[in-house]
Amino acid sequence: MSTDLGLRTRRMRVRYRTDDGAVVDTTLDRLTVDEVAGGLQVREFRWRKGQRHYSG
Repeated sequence: MSTDLGLRTRRMRVRYRTDDGAVVDTTLDRLTVDEVAGGLQVREFRWRKGQRHYSG
């Protein structure tokens, strides 16, 4: 059984925030490691009206 790693990395989506706060949406094969490593840590909390507790 063989897998085409190139095909799989072209399909996998990655989203991250750069050091200036811009959101980048790309595929794994186009990922810039230096930009991700220099990016911001971000945790987004989703909520809705009437929700009693924050998620996470």
